[in-house]
Amino acid sequence: MKKTLLLFFVSTVALGSGYEKSVLWGGKYSGVGGSAAAGVSGSDSIFYNPAGLVNSGEFGDLTFNLTGGSSQFKGPIVPSANVIMPGAPPTTSAFTNVGKQESTKTTQTVIPGITYSMKLNESWSYGLGYYAVGGSRAVYEDVDFAPRNFKAKVGSEITITEFSAGVGYKMSDALRLGLGLRYTMTDAAFSSVGYITSGGNVGAITNVDIKDIKTANLDSVRLGLQYDVSEMTKIGLTVRTETKVSTKAKASGAVNACVAASPNPCAGAGTAAIAEADVDVETVLPMAVNLGVEHKLTDTWTLYGELVHTQYSRIEKVDLEGTLLGNPIPDIDQKWKDQLNVKLAAQWSGMAWPVRFGYVYTSEVSDKSYARASFTPPGVASTYTLGTGQEFKIGESPLDFNVALEYTNVKGDGDTSKQALYTPVGTYEASSTAIHTGFAYRF
Repeated sequence: MKKTLLLFFVSTVALGSGYEKSVLWGGKYSGVGGSAAAGVSGSDSIFYNPAGLVNSGEFGDLTFNLTGGSSQFKGPIVPSANVIMPGAPPTTSAFTNVGKQESTKTTQTVIPGITYSMKLNESWSYGLGYYAVGGSRAVYEDVDFAPRNFKAKVGSEITITEFSAGVGYKMSDALRLGLGLRYTMTDAAFSSVGYITSGGNVGAITNVDIKDIKTANLDSVRLGLQYDVSEMTKIGLTVRTETKVSTKAKASGAVNACVAASPNPCAGAGTAAIAEADVDVETVLPMAVNLGVEHKLTDTWTLYGELVHTQYSRIEKVDLEGTLLGNPIPDIDQKWKDQLNVKLAAQWSGMAWPVRFGYVYTSEVSDKSYARASFTPPGVASTYTLGTGQEFKIGESPLDFNVALEYTNVKGDGDTSKQALYTPVGTYEASSTAIHTGFAYRF
């Protein structure tokens, strides 16, 4: 039971850190599905590929991006199980809402980001940036565990932001290199449900809140390379190194259990508080490798493609230290699969406002046996994007305005063969929409 109480926390933190399933960034390159590794330039490069910093303005590039989005999660929470009901003698009854697909309220978010870069000389440039790199909010209020008189809050709230400082170096007219230092910050809170069984039936229902989850790490870099194969074709390569996560959180909550009275082993049912306890958690945010290409097919058509491999199989388990309800908390096995993103996109510039569009395929990472309604479902994700932009003049300096729309959906069924109590039968689904805007000014 205690092992499962913390499963929401560690799973969502690790997944949220590289939330490639649904998070894009920036008004310009979101329109082409984030396919920017090969051709990005200026201050946006600190996020996509620091090698592109080489092509910054002599007096600096400043970009402000703002994303407004909404998301909703759906999935079953109440398991197919019998719960012990008070009486003389006690009886058992199935949970009333077995398999019911719960839905979160639609969550609205506004996410800003700002980047700056500047050319130092013909060979060197530098850049700075602060932006969100992942996160989600999926909170189910008042989940009803009737016939017991108990309602629980189940959910996850996570925000991962990054401050990065980097440099770009021009090896030749065709070859550029880059390096960015990443300072990654996490802020999260989670609520989950667990069970204590007696004779194969549920005797107690626990609702545990894990809060004050805050981390800040400066132990990762983003390496980048861009190479112009020809005037028409560019390639880009980035490597994001692994980040270790080590933090202390607070766990507390409530338990609804039978009240024993001799000779009746369950004379009644009541709810009591679970005393707050410290929980030490260690895991990693895995390495990712990104290979991209940009090809100018004609004067009006440009094609984009990228492959992103994220080493989620690195997370075999999560180390936990602490006690809850007086017992040690064991490590948690994950056994995730590596993630592959395939991005295909194009831009048509046959009119004043170009048309950008893209598609992103994301392979399944989450283990079906550990499906949870409060984080990414165990399934393949599809992301669709559409965008445009225009350059304006402020005096002699250009101001770029870009906007993009994004829609992501991921759906999958849980596998109950390993842990029927904690992975209820049903379909798990998440969807999100976003509008990305960006203003870039070259001094």
